[in-house]
Amino acid sequence: MVVVRVPKDHPNFAHACECIAQGVKKGYSVQVFLHGPAVGAWLMDDRDGLRALANKPQVRVGVCQAAWQRLIQQQRAPSDPPFPVMSLIAIWDAIGQAKAVSCFGWGQWPDHWPSVSTENPASNREGEGQRTQAYGVMIAYAPSSADRDSLLEWVLAGATLDLDLVVAFAGDGASELEDEAAKRWAQVKDHDLAKVVTEPIIAEDNQTTRADAHGPLRGRKWLVM
Repeated sequence: MVVVRVPKDHPNFAHACECIAQGVKKGYSVQVFLHGPAVGAWLMDDRDGLRALANKPQVRVGVCQAAWQRLIQQQRAPSDPPFPVMSLIAIWDAIGQAKAVSCFGWGQWPDHWPSVSTENPASNREGEGQRTQAYGVMIAYAPSSADRDSLLEWVLAGATLDLDLVVAFAGDGASELEDEAAKRWAQVKDHDLAKVVTEPIIAEDNQTTRADAHGPLRGRKWLVM
């Protein structure tokens, strides 16, 4: 699965298209999801490279429903997008089913944080037909107010599904927990919808071993936004 969270003119958008093309060459089926800043009026341009990739039978492209509605309101875009709209609930479900997820966003995993795997963690079965998966959302950049809304929607949708979810703020992203921006994220912390992490090493006490110190980070499928 490929999640794209940058506008068309950002270098990571081209990298995402390369990733999709490589997946097709290897014979994989690729689900693509355009979220937040990736949803723009350019979607109506049928000459775009992503549109060409979407014509391949192995590629399915979806557009964030909330982002498309905002685009309609702001730019009077056509009511029908060129790709199917998908709710964030549906996307979280698709992420849970995906063998691997690549997220092309504004940020990157901070160098001073411990390296963690982004592969699917093992499922913990609590009963027949039930499973719990652990996820992480890394925000390592300072989003615009509109992008903050899309990030918050993403996290709240995951919380609605009772996912084991950690939201990490690092680098410029740490400013999200200050001043006015903090008020938007307060509901996540105040209602215990997700664990919020701001430091790379989380130790409960001085007896915590180094192997256990990164517990909130390890064993999760991470999305670096």
